[in-house]
Amino acid sequence: MTSTRPRRRRGDLVRAAGAVVLVAALVIGLPAGLLKIGADPRRLVPERWPRLDELGPWLERTWHAARFAWADGTLLPGLLLVVLWVTWLFLLGLLLVETVDQLRHGIRTMRTGVGPRRWIAGLIAAILITLLPQSALALPATGSTPVATALHDPDRAEATKASSGKGFTMEGGLARRRMVDAAVRPECPRITVEPGDTMTSLASIHLGDPGRYREIHRLNADRIPRAELLYPGDVLLLPPPAQTQPGHGTTAVTVKAGETASSIAQREYGHPSDWRRLWQDNHHRPQPDGQSWTDPDQLRPGWRLWITPPAAQPTDPPPPAPPPASPSPPATTATPARPGPTTAPPTTSPGQPERGTSAEPVVQLPSGAIIGIGFAVSIAIAATTVRLRRRHRRRLTGTLQPPTPPPAMPSTVTLLERAARPHDPEPVPRRHWPPPPAVLTTHTDTAETRTLDLADTAGLALTGAGAPAAARATVTAILATDTRYPPELLLAGTSATACLPSLASADQPGVRCCTDLAPALEALEAEVARRTRLHAEAELDTHIHTLGANQAEDGRSDPDEALPTLVFLAAPEAASTTRLRTVLELGRHLGVVGLLLGPWPSGLEVAEDGVITATSGEHTATMVGTRTETLTDTEAAELLSVILAARGGTDHATDSTPEPLPAAPTKIAAVEAANTRTRPAPVRLQVFGPPRITVLGKEITHGVRSLGREVLAYLATHPSGTGVAILQDQLLPEAGSDTGRAQIHTAVSNIRTALRKATGIAEAQFVHSRGGRYRLDSDLIAVDAHELAAAIAQARDATSEQDQHRALRRVLDLARPGPPLEEVGYLWAEEIRESLRQQAADALLRLATLARAHKPETAADVLSVAITLDPYAELVYQQLIQLHVDTGHRSAAIAVYRKLKARLADIDTEPTPETEELLQRKTPSSAT
Repeated sequence: MTSTRPRRRRGDLVRAAGAVVLVAALVIGLPAGLLKIGADPRRLVPERWPRLDELGPWLERTWHAARFAWADGTLLPGLLLVVLWVTWLFLLGLLLVETVDQLRHGIRTMRTGVGPRRWIAGLIAAILITLLPQSALALPATGSTPVATALHDPDRAEATKASSGKGFTMEGGLARRRMVDAAVRPECPRITVEPGDTMTSLASIHLGDPGRYREIHRLNADRIPRAELLYPGDVLLLPPPAQTQPGHGTTAVTVKAGETASSIAQREYGHPSDWRRLWQDNHHRPQPDGQSWTDPDQLRPGWRLWITPPAAQPTDPPPPAPPPASPSPPATTATPARPGPTTAPPTTSPGQPERGTSAEPVVQLPSGAIIGIGFAVSIAIAATTVRLRRRHRRRLTGTLQPPTPPPAMPSTVTLLERAARPHDPEPVPRRHWPPPPAVLTTHTDTAETRTLDLADTAGLALTGAGAPAAARATVTAILATDTRYPPELLLAGTSATACLPSLASADQPGVRCCTDLAPALEALEAEVARRTRLHAEAELDTHIHTLGANQAEDGRSDPDEALPTLVFLAAPEAASTTRLRTVLELGRHLGVVGLLLGPWPSGLEVAEDGVITATSGEHTATMVGTRTETLTDTEAAELLSVILAARGGTDHATDSTPEPLPAAPTKIAAVEAANTRTRPAPVRLQVFGPPRITVLGKEITHGVRSLGREVLAYLATHPSGTGVAILQDQLLPEAGSDTGRAQIHTAVSNIRTALRKATGIAEAQFVHSRGGRYRLDSDLIAVDAHELAAAIAQARDATSEQDQHRALRRVLDLARPGPPLEEVGYLWAEEIRESLRQQAADALLRLATLARAHKPETAADVLSVAITLDPYAELVYQQLIQLHVDTGHRSAAIAVYRKLKARLADIDTEPTPETEELLQRKTPSSAT
């Protein structure tokens, strides 16, 4: 639609001013007034939307809340506020839709029909008539200088002109626009206008600058006087430098059905991540159907895309070779493929800042720093590995004494574990390979996560007040990566050791410290030379033996060929800048990355709060304004202590073994509950193995919701009871206070309803609520953990081995279903799980000792159950191997040893020499 703008009059200005006042009153005045009277819209929506399994309780709570609101007279005012906010959102949406519609399709001062859309159209039209220039009024809006899109029905438009009496004829109109004599400006290329073309878009495509549309207009003004009015079929002359076809080396491909940008990039560029390059070259180009590519995920069959060649790399003189004293890799322009698994070389094209962005929640630490949830998950996996290693080293006594409490995790680790559990309920070691890229991670205010691959920069400098904290977080995140071969760290100089003081004097696996830059640089050159040699050998093997895919994969698993990520942290020195730059450039395709605390060609300036205020070099431009992850000295020390302990380094938390604790009040309450019950309880809770609920011997699989089962498991392991605030904090840590309490109350109500229905006891409470605390009714609910504590206490007090054996047989029956709280993933269960596991394993070890002499098959069964309880406790395996060897079952002993070895491989360790020596022992019969 085109129109001629009327002359601006005083009435137009008055109407526009009135329209602005009305629109401002609607858009700003109404919500401001509602907020002034306390009608905050956040109070009208729930703090947390329910999951599918919580929908029923949520609707029930909402109904009760509505009843209470009706009773106290707040329901109607609340509904009125809801109506007002919804009306405001509706009118705001109409304003936005009408504004976009009139900018795209022309101003409409009046719409047909009645309703708010009619008078909103008048308001928007009054404002646009006054504010917009003539070209904007006459034509649809574009993203550039207003130039009309080619119309789809030019004959009708020109016929309208002819009927207006202006003497228009086909010969003098369309024919003149669509034909240019070959003798006229033969040096100028010709193009034909397609539907959707504008002079701006044509200038962008063929001249490389949308602002040059004026040159096109000047060349064609005698035939096409109005630049904003183009028709399909018009022939345009272009300035001589214009390109009507793809440039030299550029090809065009036609999109086929089922193809995507990633698949085309894989085929044409060799990597699917290069779809951004395809998008950058083609998203502005009009397609044959008159449309253009506006969404990277939507390609239409028949569209033609340009495939541009890679940008020519400047030829730089080769860098100077390192001094002869240290071995250095040959300076080559192309590095062969790495023989072992490692980070793949960067695939982004020059000038592309990062491989991609994603949305990722962040965790805020007590210091105010933030880190991503992926970092938190890596720490949670490391903490799990440390716990498994501690269980492997734990010395079970078999003396029936109270268990030794496990060392507590550092507070920062516990915080990150809690944050990671909703995203990874089972943070177990997975040992990924090849490793992911070593990246620096930043976050935006819109929850967008950006990563910068350190291999792209051949050394990244961090400067500013926040540089040490950012370096600590980046190094810690890389070291925490869960890979088959852990990343390594080389610290050089006092600046680096001051940045990570906890590693300066520690002898930890994969960490090396050098007091000066010179020896560190020699070590780095030697490592790059070694990796380069492995590359060359692997390439030679490939040509000689023609290794297949399976053979290459086998080579990756060879520890001698593994090339883990190596992080070099140092402060650059002017005297060795060229040397350092050379080795980092050669090593960036070999898994070697550098973080530098000082000036460097590529760098980030980090403020004290972690915000990046300036950048330099390639690949860093989009990092400005984002906030990088940071850590304080204390936080980094706590995290690194767990990371290195997970690798087999020193576990400082176990250096001083705590004394066994006396029986806690909860354990005493459990024993008393099991011993004072006068008749069998109708309900039984099983916490060994997956938590189960049985009523009169029949398991309840329906009726009790998942949160109700969690509440029962928590109360079963806390016999003296607990408060609702603690329950909410342990089971629903991410829920708001009011929401969490309401969910706990609903879960308890669900438990009572389900158990009343199952037992037929209509008036029973099952869960007592007194003084703000919940506690299980021990007369109605029996718990296997309470019975286990009572059986162990009875065995401890027994006066004869026969009585002790009888009591411990009860422990065997209770522990047989499996590890305690097997399917409960919350952190609260960890300490309880370890306590129950240690109690049961000690008791079973004592039972096996009693049964060994007279019933070795019973002892073997007992030890097998103990291994099921704790498959990482090597001491139990040793007892079973020794039993099989002593009874002449050497093949069974070897099978147990293999099982232990496979289990310990999960935590990257091996059986001790003592265990191997047991296999070499001779049986008593052969010894005689």
